[in-house]
Amino acid sequence: MDIHPNTARRYRIGPGMLVRIETRRGAAVVRSRYNDQIREDTIFVSFHWSGLQQINNVTSDELDPHCRMPEFKRCAARVRTVVDLGRN
Repeated sequence: MDIHPNTARRYRIGPGMLVRIETRRGAAVVRSRYNDQIREDTIFVSFHWSGLQQINNVTSDELDPHCRMPEFKRCAARVRTVVDLGRN
C-alpha cells in the first residue's frame, strides 16, 4: 500500500508494516510503503495480488455500462496496522 509519509505518521504506520484495509465490501492485508508523491488523503494498492492481499475484495465490482470495463477502483477505507487489530 502506497501511503504519504505524513498520513502514515498520523496513523502510526511505519514503512513495511502489515496493514489491514477495510471497506464495507471486505478487507485485505498488505504491506505499507511510503510514497511522498501520493496525495495525503489517498492510499494506493496494486491490483495484481491474490489471497489476503487481493484488493479487489474491498473495492466495487461495477462496470462501465457501455464498454463493460471495470470502473476506477476507489472507495472510502479504514486503515490500521495489524498489531492494532487486537486493541480496536
